[in-house]
Amino acid sequence: MTHATPIQKLLLALQQSSSQHHRQLLWLEGSQAQCAEAASQLIVSLSLQNTQLAGAAYWVGGGAGFEQLLKRARELSMWPGIEQPLTLAGPGENIAHIGSERDALRLLGTETRLVFFDAHHDFDPNLFAICAGTLVGSGLLVLLTPTPEDWPQNADAFTQRTTPALRSTTQPAMHTSFFIRRLLRQLQAASAQRNVLEIQAHEFLAAAGNPVSASTPPERTPAPALNHTPQHRPRNTQQQIASGASIDPPLNKSEPLRPNTAQAHFVNTVIKLCAQQAGSVVLVAERGRGKSTALAFALQQILAALKQSRCWPEKILLVTPHRHTTQAVLRALDRLYAGNASALDAAKAAIKLLPPDAALSYNMQQQRAAPQTTLLLVDEAAAISLAVLAKLRAAYPRQVMATTIAGYEGSGSGFAQRFAELPGTTVCQLLQPIRWAPDDPLESFCKTLMCAAPIAKNEPERHSESFSEAGKLVLSRLTQAELANDEQLLRSTFELLTSAHYQTEPRDLRLLLDAPYMQIWLARCNGSVVGALMAIEEGGAAEDDPLLADILAARRRPRGNLAAQRLAALSNDRTWLCVSSLRISRVAVAPEWRRRGIASALYSKLRQSAATQNGRACAYISSSFAFRGDLMPFWQSQGAAPVAMGMRLDKASGARSMIVVDSVDVNMRAKQEALTQQLAQDMQFWLPRFFAELAEQDLAALRAFSTSFCAQPGRNEAAGESRDLAILQRFASSELAASIALPALARSLGRFNASAQTTLPVEVRARLNACLRIAPDWASLAVELAVAGRKATQALLRSDVRNLLESYTKSAQTGPAQPD
Repeated sequence: MTHATPIQKLLLALQQSSSQHHRQLLWLEGSQAQCAEAASQLIVSLSLQNTQLAGAAYWVGGGAGFEQLLKRARELSMWPGIEQPLTLAGPGENIAHIGSERDALRLLGTETRLVFFDAHHDFDPNLFAICAGTLVGSGLLVLLTPTPEDWPQNADAFTQRTTPALRSTTQPAMHTSFFIRRLLRQLQAASAQRNVLEIQAHEFLAAAGNPVSASTPPERTPAPALNHTPQHRPRNTQQQIASGASIDPPLNKSEPLRPNTAQAHFVNTVIKLCAQQAGSVVLVAERGRGKSTALAFALQQILAALKQSRCWPEKILLVTPHRHTTQAVLRALDRLYAGNASALDAAKAAIKLLPPDAALSYNMQQQRAAPQTTLLLVDEAAAISLAVLAKLRAAYPRQVMATTIAGYEGSGSGFAQRFAELPGTTVCQLLQPIRWAPDDPLESFCKTLMCAAPIAKNEPERHSESFSEAGKLVLSRLTQAELANDEQLLRSTFELLTSAHYQTEPRDLRLLLDAPYMQIWLARCNGSVVGALMAIEEGGAAEDDPLLADILAARRRPRGNLAAQRLAALSNDRTWLCVSSLRISRVAVAPEWRRRGIASALYSKLRQSAATQNGRACAYISSSFAFRGDLMPFWQSQGAAPVAMGMRLDKASGARSMIVVDSVDVNMRAKQEALTQQLAQDMQFWLPRFFAELAEQDLAALRAFSTSFCAQPGRNEAAGESRDLAILQRFASSELAASIALPALARSLGRFNASAQTTLPVEVRARLNACLRIAPDWASLAVELAVAGRKATQALLRSDVRNLLESYTKSAQTGPAQPD
């Protein structure tokens, strides 16, 4: 009996997984050149077997490996007519290159059977999750990696993206990836359990010198032919990605769609909602459970019963964060109305497709009674900010919100926890996988890798009000290596972060384990992780670093040092970047353990240890977070004061960021107090004009902060005329944004208007006053000033500010007018 070749082993594994409607993960290890060559030989063998994998495919990752694959494919005459390397927008027949997450997002809702994931230059957990989610049962995911000996030491694209560009030479860079080491352990364990097929590329190539003989089953181990697909020439794969179509027809696509029990329960729940005047239904499901199809079932039933009830919705809005998300629901509708084109057209005409911001605008444009007759459906709600979702809920009394949990769009579980607690909300779950069979080994592998599998929790002792008892609460700092090597501790920590922070992604797990200069502090009680704090070391730059001047002048914004850069640029003081500091990136406490002093205990421990950081004293601790008024008391109780407010809404949270600083070094206290005082004064200008999205309690917190600081004796004098002029000079030089400079402009123009002499032209004064009156409505201001667009408006404003400064200088030189 002859030994099976690698390709024969793969074909036998595919035979078994196909019979169970499971997916197969092939781990192909070697150099990129070897893996690309092996991939081309693999496709030859699959085509010779005429398997259902022989159609179109995706190559995800490095372009060099993809180009080599195409070159060998042309030589092997696999894809006739391909004359140049493919890009997402280029021509091609059977294969498409996915080079970024933006490209990969177009795969959402599509189904495929063959994906090559090239991890030689990057392993992005988000991309890997997307690829795994698109595979149907009997599909094959080929993971191409360096050898286990080389891979953890490779400085891949993730390392380059997360390593700060501005660092002190005394702080060494990390040369190993703990995430990759853990991934390797899990691949090897899964291989030993035969859930992953591990093949070395050089062995594969040695056995595949003759693809025909190499793919022939070995003696006495005949493998039945895999399920065949109809002989057809596949559509252009690039066009299919652009249109959102699947690259290969899913199994049993000709059969009519029928809801399973969970989907039917969801549809019935939505129908009940339509007969009510208000309410909310939340649908949560893991990948591949038929969420989009369930929404299509509900839409079909609603449309079939239109106007049969007095409360029945007259309008249906389908809101999704991305256009490609909508396509999954529309494709399911196509199948539901197959053979009835007129009914399909009528159904699509009755559904209004809108992005979230347009749905809010649509509501304001309608008559007051319109929201009462409208049903709002939101798909992938976890990818939409909480602030926007809250506005949608307030605007439309009846909503259906669906999301994927443990997905790459964000923490759907965090979303579900927040919305399930709201009154009038019914939560439905889809547990049974549809795209593949239960107990799928690839799904199990992904859940373990992404720390998405549920774990048991210990409940707190209800009689205990605090952790004053000695030894009850254990606070400790862990290295990333220690966390990566303790699987239970890692899973507990990441689950805590996922539940506490909205839109946590699989990529955040790699950040936790591999982000440079990360400090991890945990609070544990009886062995359970009840609190976590993560801080990133910042600053320590040499004072003569040429990057510093570019940062202060707003010419460069190198990666890293998020808070230190912002503070240096805001204050025009490089000290914030030259001293060492710690930026707290996350503080999380388990819901059942909150309000028991755990976050304060973690912060206190961090502050105590901040005296020395890589041999240098930590001058200050900062944090940048999505502002909420109820968070300010915590930071203020720790000795941290607000120093900066974001003037743009964060895309993820939908909120403005606030930066707080706690001066550990007494020499930084005066600098911190100066920024706090300036923020308090500027807030008096911003509050009536900006922050329209904030709730009243948040505005009240900002008003209280501003009033308390501005009312203190001597504080107003400290932020005087010279500082406002310096701010205006930096704005005129394009170093500061208009929103930052407007408060100083208002104060300076007020002083100038009150002076006895003036050389400022009347038209300039009028434009500046118009800006103060109308901003931040830049569109209306452009109309007022008769210029085209925001860019031209701000250019004119900078010119007028320069005129103001020149007039101010002349006035100061001539002195005040003398009385007659």
